[in-house]
Amino acid sequence: MSKTMVIGLTPEYIYSDQSNNYAENEKLYSTNHGAAFITQSIMKIFDGDYIDINAEHDFDELRNTYSQCVIATASQLGPSRDLSLLVSFLEKLDIKPFFVSGGVDAGGKYCINYKLHPSIIRLLEMCSVDDTYIGVRGDLSAFYLHKHGFNSCAPIGCPTIYSQGMLDYDYSLEASDNETGVPFHWALAAALMQNNEKYNYIGQDVFDEELFKGNAPDTIVSKIANVFGVSIQDASQNLINSVGSNSTFPINYSDWYSLIGNQKRVLSGRLHANICALIQGVASVLVPWDMRTYELVDYLCLPHISWDELKEKNINDVYKDADFQKFNHRIKQCYLNWVSFNEHNGLKIHTEIDSGNLNPQNITEWKTANRLLKNITQYKVEEKYTQFRTTGDSAFKNRILDFLKNRERI
Repeated sequence: MSKTMVIGLTPEYIYSDQSNNYAENEKLYSTNHGAAFITQSIMKIFDGDYIDINAEHDFDELRNTYSQCVIATASQLGPSRDLSLLVSFLEKLDIKPFFVSGGVDAGGKYCINYKLHPSIIRLLEMCSVDDTYIGVRGDLSAFYLHKHGFNSCAPIGCPTIYSQGMLDYDYSLEASDNETGVPFHWALAAALMQNNEKYNYIGQDVFDEELFKGNAPDTIVSKIANVFGVSIQDASQNLINSVGSNSTFPINYSDWYSLIGNQKRVLSGRLHANICALIQGVASVLVPWDMRTYELVDYLCLPHISWDELKEKNINDVYKDADFQKFNHRIKQCYLNWVSFNEHNGLKIHTEIDSGNLNPQNITEWKTANRLLKNITQYKVEEKYTQFRTTGDSAFKNRILDFLKNRERI
């Protein structure tokens, strides 16, 4: 029987001071429940076993046990993401690897003009042989890889959203402020400070953990002070007061997952907490803040609100105006793409539907997108993206000369 191994970020939250290897191998540890969510989801989808590449292994035994290897990483496509340890492990392993969760880096002003780190290039070469497609989160990431010579890139969204199978929820939008979960993000928390309402703040990473213990981290405080033009002392005190007693930091991944799912509704500046809520039937609105989050808003039609709109609306109107119907319609098409992508690559997924009676054109949107992206890289369209950081969502939706204008969702 074919077995799948999953490698990459750890499937559990790990304290930075609990591992002697953390400083050396920080990219491989999940000091973030959202990162663990990626690995947990991929393990569930492929019924896979997590293998820690830092441990000692008998590679002959691994080859006898596993026939395929799926890589679980967060956003990794950039110039500073050194995955040499992962590549070295794969070269020793000598089992065909599959890349299903690639995306542009969260930071970086003009990221599509960045070069790829040599280890990323080697990894993608290993994952794109024999007509195997690289799975990426959206059209921007696929376009980015096409510019670097990788011509088989499938825009498929984030695999975490497929871990429950095909979604079809009647999201309930009714809740009071103190029944609204807010996965902590410094900018969102700072914005919500202004309305003096109480929310259920949910911690996700090591900085949140420190904050929820009553010690506002300097990195967060400095950002808030700069945004609002207040002193460090005021920013620190306001932040601690805002979070106050309405905050929870789940120590275990399972506790984080359950806590998100038990909210009446969620307002999130954290991408994976937002998806974690949606797949559990909780109405969640994302506040996108970078190229990575906007890419998935665009591809998946995630219910969202801009920072400027958030300042002008009360919390109930945020949910009333969010388009959950559009998301429910779009996610079905995305799931069919996901099933088709894995079928093409020969990957057996644990959560799938019978697509035998469906029109093939409806389940291969990713192939059409790849072909169009391949052809359009000859045009000088970088200007569309270099404008993104200043002009926001409107510029992003006109991406790549509107090459996807024929899609129903645009």
